[in-house]
Amino acid sequence: MERISLNEVLGQLRNSVFRNYGQMFKSQTQLTTGQRLQRPSDDPAATRRVMDLTAQREAISRHISAGERGQAYLDSSTAALSDITDSLSRARELAVQGANGTMAPGDRAAIAAELEAILGNVLTAANTQIDGRHLFAGTRSSTVPYRMVTGSDGLQRVSYAGDNSSYAVEVAPSVFHELTLPGSEVFASGPRSATTFNGTTGALVGAGSDSGTGFDRLLLRHTQTLFGATPTANGTDPITGLKPGVSSVAADTVLGSGASIVLSTDATGAGSISLNGGPAQTFTGSETNLEVTGANGEKLFVDVSALTPSLSNASVGVNGRGTMSTDGGVTSVAIDFSNNAQQVVDSETGAVLHVDARGINRSGTTEVRYGTSSNVFDALLAIRDILSNSTLPPAEVSAQLNSAMADLDRGTGTLSSAIARLGGRSSQIERTGERLADLDVTLESLRSSEADVDMAEVMINLKQQEGLYNASLMMATRVQQLSLLNWL
Repeated sequence: MERISLNEVLGQLRNSVFRNYGQMFKSQTQLTTGQRLQRPSDDPAATRRVMDLTAQREAISRHISAGERGQAYLDSSTAALSDITDSLSRARELAVQGANGTMAPGDRAAIAAELEAILGNVLTAANTQIDGRHLFAGTRSSTVPYRMVTGSDGLQRVSYAGDNSSYAVEVAPSVFHELTLPGSEVFASGPRSATTFNGTTGALVGAGSDSGTGFDRLLLRHTQTLFGATPTANGTDPITGLKPGVSSVAADTVLGSGASIVLSTDATGAGSISLNGGPAQTFTGSETNLEVTGANGEKLFVDVSALTPSLSNASVGVNGRGTMSTDGGVTSVAIDFSNNAQQVVDSETGAVLHVDARGINRSGTTEVRYGTSSNVFDALLAIRDILSNSTLPPAEVSAQLNSAMADLDRGTGTLSSAIARLGGRSSQIERTGERLADLDVTLESLRSSEADVDMAEVMINLKQQEGLYNASLMMATRVQQLSLLNWL
């Protein structure tokens, strides 16, 4: 019969104590942490499933946070556009007041001052930013989208530095929502229509597609006057001896070849002269800078000091050369009086204007309106400038204000549409967030079933393991009390 040594018995008892203690400690840890899986080796398959579920929940959390930030963008954009809409409503009320033909210029100027303040408020709202991003700059969110600039022509314009894109964010896996609307889309007053001119220079809208927006000024300048059918290099008519006066280049207003002068002289060179059927003006024959005014207010400065004597109602053709510019004269193009689609390019904005130059007959400024391509800023500026212009007759004030108010109304309609679109996007993001929150609850339930303990089961196991551990300790104590005589 094989004898079992005391050391072997003690070793088995020690292993039982350690094993029972380890199981009891595991149950105690699960009970205090609430986690069934303390290490991957506890259940490798369950650990993998828990890791996948945790990763999915983290992704959901990121998407929900992105959606919450997105709603902040949309809410801020909606608030800014609502504020602008209120400002435009007030501006229209003021424009209606200003269109009253009985209003004095001083009263219209006071209204223009309030419109200046409204314009500043609208500009500030259009440059609204949140979290360091400008809401209406497109994807150029770090750039201030709208700035007030004054061109070389003296006109104030609101320039746009953003782009035509939108900033989007992923609010769910592979689901993107645009959070912004570009200012070029939000503040537009409508699609492009025909360009119109308003002035007395004879310039007409040319053939071709213009690229400007809002309002502009076409500046026509006189550069040289030539007299007669075969003028000399300095413009002198070799037949009558009529030549440009000292102030001709700077002060003549006649452009093109449609004007004519009729003059008579006596034997001494004295006589009379008239321009385009205007009042006849007498001269002594010594004048080198005689001002002659036509029937419509056009002017020429002439030198009559070398006229041929004894002329009788001699008719002299006038050819006035000049230039056109839309940037206040910074750059200009020589007028081609035979061209019905001459291009004039603004060096500051790059806008292209097509001009029918065939009817141009005098220098000056022609107001240009690029159809309904203007934006709300152009409309506000136009209303302000019309009310500030004390030289316009009441009928012209009313006509121009009505045109500007039509642009303002279109701009208000575009803003209302933008507010509705932003509201729709906010609702979509909210619904997506609610769906993700429900999914997160489901994923947490699955994760809990894999990783969390059944508290009742663990407490029962712990009681059993405590009993086994205590029993193993008692057995070890009794064995250690045995003497050599117990084994003999």
